[in-house]
Amino acid sequence: MICTQDKPIVFRPFETLYPSFSAFCIFIPQNLMTGPNVTINSYFEIWKKIKSGIRNTSFATYLRIYQRYIEPQFGNTTLRGLSYSKVVLFYKDLIENRNLNVSYVNNINKVLCMILDVAIRDGVYGGGNCGVRTRDPSPVKGMLSR
Repeated sequence: MICTQDKPIVFRPFETLYPSFSAFCIFIPQNLMTGPNVTINSYFEIWKKIKSGIRNTSFATYLRIYQRYIEPQFGNTTLRGLSYSKVVLFYKDLIENRNLNVSYVNNINKVLCMILDVAIRDGVYGGGNCGVRTRDPSPVKGMLSR
């Protein structure tokens, strides 16, 4: 379970793989409550607490990508305020104006996907507003193919 001071949020990702493993509890501060009016920054903090199974260097790279690119643009944006067009315009700006390589922008997209995955699993973000988690697997690919 993801536990706050007042109410626990059920989190049982391993039940199907390990039937004897019922649930676990990750303590999340009260100010990081989940929901559609919560910011991307809040879900990033939750993601940092539950992310495991990766190398320290990979985790450091994810943190750097978030702090350098995602947080300044979307950190204070609520889940409801995040839209496909905002994300695609952000990626386009990174490629055209900041001269980032498309493959690096794909890495930025992956980090944003991992953060939004937490909101999707919490059931508060359907992914329909952002191209990151729709049937279009990557809004970056083909973006400049006009």
